[in-house]
Amino acid sequence: MQKPLSTSELEALLCSKSVSDRTQAMRHYENFGSTEDIDFLIQISTTDTSVAVRNSASDAISDILSRVRVYPYKESLSDAQRHTLLKQFRRIKVQQTPAVNLAYASVGTSRALNILLSGFVDPRVELQNCAAAGLRCFCLSQDVVDDPSVEDSLIKLLIEGTLDVPGIAHIVRLCAEAGYQKILPVLNQLPDLGNLGEIVDACRLQLTMSQQPPTGLWFSNGLDALEFNPQAERGEEFLLLVDNTVLHCQDGQWSAAPEILDGPSRRLYFRPIGSMESVQAIQTTTKTWRAAQASDVQILLQQETQLDQPSNPQLASLVNWLETKLKDNQKNSRYLAILAMRSELWDLCGQYVEKSMSYKKVSPDVWYVESKRLQALGQTKKCTRSNRAMYHAS
Repeated sequence: MQKPLSTSELEALLCSKSVSDRTQAMRHYENFGSTEDIDFLIQISTTDTSVAVRNSASDAISDILSRVRVYPYKESLSDAQRHTLLKQFRRIKVQQTPAVNLAYASVGTSRALNILLSGFVDPRVELQNCAAAGLRCFCLSQDVVDDPSVEDSLIKLLIEGTLDVPGIAHIVRLCAEAGYQKILPVLNQLPDLGNLGEIVDACRLQLTMSQQPPTGLWFSNGLDALEFNPQAERGEEFLLLVDNTVLHCQDGQWSAAPEILDGPSRRLYFRPIGSMESVQAIQTTTKTWRAAQASDVQILLQQETQLDQPSNPQLASLVNWLETKLKDNQKNSRYLAILAMRSELWDLCGQYVEKSMSYKKVSPDVWYVESKRLQALGQTKKCTRSNRAMYHAS
């Protein structure tokens, strides 16, 4: 949904006898709803005759609360208000509206955990699956990074031996996603039934890998791990971790920031909303940093290769990292030439200028970079010739 519905459009959909229409109205709240809409959505979750609409209403509550679950947005609801919401959710019968578990998960209070755990041990498969989805939503948030009791509760549930194989599999997968290391010694005690052995092995491998120090380029869009907030515009941030160096980029400004990973943190391996694949992530109490994907790198390259950007020697670490990641082609040679120029790595800049010029059609940007390089090296005559070439190329 690209834009909010008008009041008249929304009222028409809500009054419709069509389940599809009323569900469409719930999508409006998922995308554009606020905490002021929650009371109305609780009513829909309780009274609508369609389970699809009731579940969509509870899902909308979850999406709204996910947007105010972590700081600084968490301050929009007090703890007392969150506890009141928790009581109000009790009006929604989980047997009739299983998606209420998602609302519990996003309310932003530790009191929701026991409710989700009690639903997870329900013998009815549908209720267990919805509680599992709620547990995942609860456990992957920045909100619980520094709360060890969450991990302890999952491990306790696992070792009690009351779960069936699907239940064990859910918890094992969740611990792998949430980076809960305490499960590792417990894995050897689990029964080898069905495909549980494969799930256990995958969990062990992931958690072992996550014990290594994180390296490479990481990206944050300002959202919590499973926050649904399509209207948010919080700006992209990048984090580069190489050779014991921590560089942070915000609003195009790079700076050394070794403190950014201070304090509680963990490694996630989860599938973000809208993504087909799981990704590695670093999560602190204030940010979820996803391992940069190809699309994220392109955002960064577009941002950092504007010719009017100032020099910044700290970009040298980024250039060295990109050299090992980018494909060898004309476009990427141009990117690296510009970044090497901004980093004042003149020898490396010359190499990528030469490579860029080996192609049939040379971009004017490359002649500009060569001119700046020669000027920095004091080769004024060659610089003049490069300027002329840039003029003719353009």
